[in-house]
Amino acid sequence: MKEMLSHLYRFCVLIILAITIQACGSDTPDPKAGYSISADVSRINFTHEELAEPTQSFSIAVNYSGDGLLIGYAPNSQPVPWLNFRTEKLTDTTANVIVELANVSNYQQNLYQTTLRLSTGDVQNAALVHHDIDVSLLIAKLLSFSATLGETSIDSQTIELSIDSANWNFGTDVDWLTVEAETIDGETTLTITPTIIELDQPELYQGNIIITENASGDVDNIPVELGIDNLYLVASQPSVAFTQALNVKALTQSLKINTNSIEAVQWQASSDQSWLIVSKSDTNTLNISVDQTKIPNDEFNNALITVSAIENPAIISAEIPVSLFNSDLIVENTVISDLPVNNNALISAINKPYFYVAVKNELHTYHQYTGELINTVTVSPVDSLLEQLILHPNGKTLLAKAAVTTTTDDTSTTTTHRFKINLVDDSVTELIDSTTEYEPLTFVTFAGRHFVVTQALEFADENLNRLYWDSANAFNAISVDQASETDALYALDGANSTFKKITARVNDFTTNKIIPKITTEYRPESLPENGTIANFIVSDNEAAIFLNSATSEWITIEDESYTDNGLLTQTEGNTTLAVNKDKHGNIAFTRFDPVTGIIVDIYSQQANPLNTIITNGQVPQAVAITQDNKQLVIQANNQVELVALETITVSNNNLEFVGTFGDSNISEQTITLNNIGSQWFATSSVNWLSLTQTTIDEQESLTLAIDTSLISGWGLYTGVVTIVDPDTGNNIEIVVELAIDEVRLFANYPTLSFDQQVDRSLLSQTVKVNTNKATNVAWQATTNVNWLMLNEDSINNTLTVTVDPNLAANGTHYAEIKLTPTSLDESVEGLISVSFTKGNYDTTQQSEISVSDVTPNQDGFALDPLRPYIYVAQFDNIDVYNLIDGSKVTTIASPLEGLDLINLVIHPNGSLLLAANIETYLDDEEKEQQRVNHYQVNLDSFSINELDSEQIDISYLPEKIAIIDGKAIVITQAMEYANMALTVQSWNTAEAFFTTTMHKIPNNNHLLAYNQNNASIIESALKVNVFATNTISSTVVTASPDVNYLVYGLPNITTSNNGIELYSANSATEWSSYTNNGYVRNGVLPSSQTISTIKVHTDSADNSYVYRKTFINGYGEAHTLTQYDSQQQQVDFSAYSAGSNNVLISPTYHRLIHFDGEKLVMDFTKQ
Repeated sequence: MKEMLSHLYRFCVLIILAITIQACGSDTPDPKAGYSISADVSRINFTHEELAEPTQSFSIAVNYSGDGLLIGYAPNSQPVPWLNFRTEKLTDTTANVIVELANVSNYQQNLYQTTLRLSTGDVQNAALVHHDIDVSLLIAKLLSFSATLGETSIDSQTIELSIDSANWNFGTDVDWLTVEAETIDGETTLTITPTIIELDQPELYQGNIIITENASGDVDNIPVELGIDNLYLVASQPSVAFTQALNVKALTQSLKINTNSIEAVQWQASSDQSWLIVSKSDTNTLNISVDQTKIPNDEFNNALITVSAIENPAIISAEIPVSLFNSDLIVENTVISDLPVNNNALISAINKPYFYVAVKNELHTYHQYTGELINTVTVSPVDSLLEQLILHPNGKTLLAKAAVTTTTDDTSTTTTHRFKINLVDDSVTELIDSTTEYEPLTFVTFAGRHFVVTQALEFADENLNRLYWDSANAFNAISVDQASETDALYALDGANSTFKKITARVNDFTTNKIIPKITTEYRPESLPENGTIANFIVSDNEAAIFLNSATSEWITIEDESYTDNGLLTQTEGNTTLAVNKDKHGNIAFTRFDPVTGIIVDIYSQQANPLNTIITNGQVPQAVAITQDNKQLVIQANNQVELVALETITVSNNNLEFVGTFGDSNISEQTITLNNIGSQWFATSSVNWLSLTQTTIDEQESLTLAIDTSLISGWGLYTGVVTIVDPDTGNNIEIVVELAIDEVRLFANYPTLSFDQQVDRSLLSQTVKVNTNKATNVAWQATTNVNWLMLNEDSINNTLTVTVDPNLAANGTHYAEIKLTPTSLDESVEGLISVSFTKGNYDTTQQSEISVSDVTPNQDGFALDPLRPYIYVAQFDNIDVYNLIDGSKVTTIASPLEGLDLINLVIHPNGSLLLAANIETYLDDEEKEQQRVNHYQVNLDSFSINELDSEQIDISYLPEKIAIIDGKAIVITQAMEYANMALTVQSWNTAEAFFTTTMHKIPNNNHLLAYNQNNASIIESALKVNVFATNTISSTVVTASPDVNYLVYGLPNITTSNNGIELYSANSATEWSSYTNNGYVRNGVLPSSQTISTIKVHTDSADNSYVYRKTFINGYGEAHTLTQYDSQQQQVDFSAYSAGSNNVLISPTYHRLIHFDGEKLVMDFTKQ
């Protein structure tokens, strides 16, 4: 029964009796006799922090004698929604009444009061006794004062209370805080003032405002905090990145040093590394540079700059980490292909030459100069996309997010996961307790303290826990940027395209670590009513805003006054896509140019155009500038492009000088400079490079010359010229390479072949000894066999080589002749390969040898200049035949069966043979394609190997191997000049032509090639420098036209050793002589009635051989071979009953080889 009554009492208390009690007047007389009620308190005081959730409650112990317990409001009080009450542990005589706050989240700061009434007695007869409890609620927000050490005063703050100060007393519980009250019309204003002049330590000071009711003596407290902030020295950049590569130098940087002290601070700077130089140029500028003479050999180097106050230990020093990337790398623009970067997922690193991109659910780290993938970290779940990369200013932490979609029972749910990535150890932490509500934008810095700002201008810590938000003044910021030298933060309000400047007070000790404030607002005058701004940047010195809009791109700022300057100077019709800034104050506008494609226009901080950079052409999705200000990182369609960011423009930023060791003069080179101030200067990193600055008609130029007296040997020398504009701090590096070629000795004929048979012999030949040096090199010749005799002529630089056949047995013998300088190390040695074949073959017994079933493939035959062999490609084999007896020596099988080997080209020293085949294959799309495979045959072992296709870039088939300056080069049918790996070193595509008729003049480095397009013989001077970037260079010297070449054709040409006499396989012009302007035709050589001239050939003695189809009186048509001496007088003549157009003359001039139908025919000559 009591339990049922208890529930009834509770019901009445909560719903009905509160109103009933309030309706009662005062105590009734006699009927109350015998009833009583009491409680352990008669007043309770609530104190609540504004906007916080209520937590305070009171438990009141009640004793009563009556028919139940009633709870309500006293007659002179109104019910209030901010109070809840209920009973607990109810008995017939006792109860606990719980009183707690409710619905107070929207109440503003004030003092609120009411009175509760506890009643018991006879309810039906209204015979009740009462106990009243006065309840007060002081809603107060923490009163927070922020000051910086050294400030002597601070602004007061006020509190408005709806009370009469006459009934209350106000005070504080700390000496440094005073309060004054003033009441007007029942409203009391409390003015609270801290006295901070004697507070000399940075820390958190706490106290209370004491509010005491005079009548009751009840006390309420309003908490007060005072944070005296630390004093800091702060750099405008939290870190500095330097780079030294061969053609990139970012080795200087100026920073502003600021402080939050109200007084000027004398400061000093020091570095912990000897290679880092620091100096102070004015009261707030720190100059940082790298001493290039002390740079460590390590690739990655780090230093720490400490900026400290002089004789003021209370000021916290600034520490500026500095990184230095040191490499001998020559940086080139690079495209990283097949890289599908996620949206909003590219950012440049701070303390290393890296950049970060998010690909799928991974964070990738790439090298900003090489494009190399450095590291990969898996961050978010599989099938999620990592994006929104936000890098902490210290470069050690990266924030990111990923949207994760889960599907359950055909229902998909997408949740956002946020992560903090430690870039030092690659650890990943998911931020599951973050309190921000809106999307993070970036880190911002105020007075050296770093915060995350969101789209709604929440300010948070690195764990995305909100520190401050002025929700009443919040707006959607579509872009923010900060002036690092002034800490001013600019935010673009997306609703009205208005810029809002935000300053902030920060404090290490107060509850609110940051209190931002909007100080100015500005909307560009030229912007139409519905105009938009895509993005913007503010210069670090807060002198200008550069923005991406259709009507305005440049706004200047002076004393918070804004001037809209309209559009920047640019090509008409361009569309701006992005705007960025570097650490030197330069501004980069990425634009689409309808003619050029994607370009980047560079401007100075004063909006002067500096340079236009042409990119790879892909429309960018994101653009970043690297920390060292030297590289643009452009994210485009499935690729990332790395582009050099240069502000000074030069006509050539990579120069190469070439010469041979011992040259006394190397041609100087001049470059022009633009976008540079008049105080510019240039320095060289090497002593062998001299620089001369000139200005002609306001055109700046720099002439570079080589001091050859300072070159101590051959090799590749590299220097760097640094051009500096001190007015802007910009610089550009020019890599200068000096390729000093080795001095070489070589013969005009690298191979000599001798023979002796029964009826004929060739036992002596004379060669010319050459050098690539401008002056002669004294030389000597030696051999490794006793059957060779050497006769040196140092005046004419000739060497006569004679074979003593008595010292050699029958067979083929091989030897080497070494050409060495008489002065040690003046040149590298040269080699002449020598062969001698001795036998008993008697041509009077058999003058012709015929080998059946020999049909060469396309250009599929070659004579060995050293061995008595001929190589014939048939189908997929190369057959080797002996020229003396016609026997087959061996067969060389192609690595790829079933494909014809074509275009045999032999090395002039007989060491190797080139061959090719054409393969048809199916590509990835199952479509037929063709490729050329190139092979090299070792003629000592007859082994065949395919050349590395990765190195081959010739477009046409090899036609000839020639010795230029003592080095072998490959010349293709389209006049490409390649090395022996078939990598093109020189090719003038504008003057290229297709030819199979060419000849290298033995005594010099000139090549003659027939251009059928204009019926001319083109003479080119070739040069080889083994240390140059392109080891082969060519220059056209003359063109010698002859209409007869067009009429009768020109399958073959040759020259005398000195190139003066030209012999042509042409029926009308067989002989020409060189004049100053080219070759002048002399007509035909003495002969019988020539039907056609088929082949011409010369030997080391300047004899010439002409193979013709001739009409002989009394005999008819025949093939003839005529020998002429150096004066074009006939020496010998041979006639053959059969012949062909495919004819060769053996290296000893004793064999005439031709292909007759399906036969290989070897005839002996009369020589």
